[in-house]
Amino acid sequence: MSGTGQGACGDLLNKDMPIAALAGVYFDSYPGSNGNPNQNPLCGKKINVTVGGKSVQVTVKDRCDSCHGSFDVDLSESSFHQVADIAAGRVDGSWDFVDPQDDIGMKPGDIDNVPPPRPTSPHTSDGAAPNGIIATNVPRSSTSPDPESGNRSPSHPRRMSRIMRNLAKDLDRAKRSGTKKSASKGRKSGIRPRRLSRVMRGVVIDDQN
Repeated sequence: MSGTGQGACGDLLNKDMPIAALAGVYFDSYPGSNGNPNQNPLCGKKINVTVGGKSVQVTVKDRCDSCHGSFDVDLSESSFHQVADIAAGRVDGSWDFVDPQDDIGMKPGDIDNVPPPRPTSPHTSDGAAPNGIIATNVPRSSTSPDPESGNRSPSHPRRMSRIMRNLAKDLDRAKRSGTKKSASKGRKSGIRPRRLSRVMRGVVIDDQN
């Protein structure tokens, strides 16, 4: 939330304001929400955000479309500076409403019952990016991976399509059988693998390793 633009609540925002955007799932499911983000009861609510013993009070002015966790919060640049190094981009922390009576939104046990998130709002501020996000711990929810990271989890290897699996099998059989010449026809009798483009060869080899 480092840029300037119009927030989901309808106000013009900038990086120097003490403001925050709450995760889209939480924002959309808050009691009283009627589908018009400008009229969402969360708009104008104040929350305290805490990171490593440091706290900052901010006002909810936007919906965070980049937040992966259902309870994540995206802070303006100036507010994030007060609790963490902006270079970190995403840190673990917690938040709560300044007024306990405002805490009527979804709880961790309600996550499976909330409606699916709506498409990105055209009113979301330009800065609603994965920059300055507080990934909170449940009950204001689990940490989220950095969406900018290109790293894949080792427990989720890249899956190959059926065609590419067949291509890999052809290559493997061709390597095992060799390229022997036929005594009767003078041709190679080994299994001829399908020819692959350079890109597809790279993918097959990458998945076999």
